[in-house]
Parts: sequence; C-alpha cells; structure tokens
Amino acid sequence: MKKNCKSLPKYTLKRITDYLNELYLLKAKGITRISSRELSKMMGTTDVQVRKDLSCFDSIGKRGVGYDVTKFIKVIETELGIDRELSVIVIGVGRLGSALMHYKRLSQAKFSIIAGFDIAKEKVGKKVNGIPVMHSGELEGFLLKNRIEIAVLTLPVDEVPGVMKVIRNSDVKAVLNLTPTMINEDDGMASRNLDIVSDFKILSYKIKERANAD
Repeated sequence: MKKNCKSLPKYTLKRITDYLNELYLLKAKGITRISSRELSKMMGTTDVQVRKDLSCFDSIGKRGVGYDVTKFIKVIETELGIDRELSVIVIGVGRLGSALMHYKRLSQAKFSIIAGFDIAKEKVGKKVNGIPVMHSGELEGFLLKNRIEIAVLTLPVDEVPGVMKVIRNSDVKAVLNLTPTMINEDDGMASRNLDIVSDFKILSYKIKERANAD
C-alpha cells in the first residue's frame, strides 16, 4: 500500500474483499484483464468508486488497458495478509462450529482450522472433517504451545467471558465472534462481531421499506 495511506476505511475494506472474490471467479474462467468499468458493473457500483478504492494500492492497471487479474489478486492478497496460511481454531463445535469446520472455502482462502474446542463429552476426542476436537479446559495450554492467528467463537453466550479471558491472555491476534454478545477490540487483539439474526432483521426492514414505497 502507498505510504500516504495508513489504513483502509471499513467500507473500502469490505468492497476490496468483494473485488477479490470476483477476481477469483474471473481467473477461474481464464479472463486475464478487467477494466474498472467492467468490474464496477459486476459489483453494482461505479468505476469512479472502484478507482477510488484502489487509489491506495501500488499501480496494478493502465489507463485504457485495464487491470491484470493475476497481479490484481496478488496485490490484494498481500495487502489483506492472506498471501500466507493463517491458523484458526473454532471454540464451540455445535451445528455452526461444525459447519465452519467443513467449509471448504476457508481452507481454499488460506484459513486453516487446526482444532475445535467444546465441553460436550460426545464431541471431545472426536474429529470433525479430520480436525481434532479438544476439551475447552485444554484451550489455555493449547494456545501456549501453538501460534493461532484467529479464534472463532460459536459457543453459548454464558461461556464467552471465561473463554475470552483465556484468549486475551494468549497471543491470539483476532477473534471472529458469532455469538449474540459483543466483543470489543483492544490494542492487542482485533475482533469482528457477526450476528446472522441481525442481518435477517435488516432484510426484514428492507422488505418493509420496499413494500411501503410500492
């Protein structure tokens, strides 16, 4: 990223990840170049917005020629830090946690789930998609011995405080929180809170809004 750009704004970052997903599809189809106008149509935005989003990146395109898809992908992957494999653990191996451990796109995107944690006797000691499930009581010791970049929380709300205490005392770099409770970032750890039910509520509002407009 260019020196005059310290960091990417939140909404720009989201669009950048969306661009990357489209670029993967283009590469799979054998398309080697894409213009900002073509990309903007695919993304439902404007070519001005695309160029603005990419203004902080080193030059990856030429006016009138477009962007080299392979180079475009490499630059974005490097900026997002996914030009290498990142280690992930899932805490809470219920239906959602188990589904994540089976999700092929995570490993394809270089996010490697190396272990799951749960307290249920019928799950501990077993494997999910070849990934070992350990007792949550072993989490602290496991984090001391293993370098983990991301911890995913898919456990009951009442178990979150105890697990977060362990995580904050470790070298885990980030938490993806899929529970209804909120987890705040600090200087030592990044976090992202995702509540699927909230997204359903937003969609409900949009349905109502469109119905009222009609």
